[in-house]
Amino acid sequence: MQLSFITLQDNGCINHDLHNIPTQIMNDITDNLELSKNKEYVISFSSFVDYNKEYHGKAIKYFLHNMSNNIDRTVVSEDPINYQVTYSFKDVNNVTESLDTEQLKFLCAILHNLNLKKYLVPCVILLSNEFKFDEIKNFCKDSLYKMTIFAK
Repeated sequence: MQLSFITLQDNGCINHDLHNIPTQIMNDITDNLELSKNKEYVISFSSFVDYNKEYHGKAIKYFLHNMSNNIDRTVVSEDPINYQVTYSFKDVNNVTESLDTEQLKFLCAILHNLNLKKYLVPCVILLSNEFKFDEIKNFCKDSLYKMTIFAK
């Protein structure tokens, strides 16, 4: 499984940035988006006019290679039928030293579309120090971050 980011640059050229997704995250995406485990997919975000491979790509690389080791899962409440969990960053400084606010907002929008709540929740919590929840939600739901899933 791969993540693809395509943008039309000011000079008319197309910029393509492709990332392989690690197995753990691939399994989460497959389950959350109800994709077949027997197919290979490319998940494409292609509506960008300002995607920068170095700037935005840094956020994607952080997510793919560092974030899963920095997520802490906590059961908040539990009964025989239901339980509630929350997710947080084990090391917030690692995130804030690696990504700025705009990169974190971009990552939230991608995680929202991939339905990866265990990664999205700690990002939203971190951003809630600077933004209202509705602002973050509206940013994440912007049509700019529409994705298309292609089966190989």
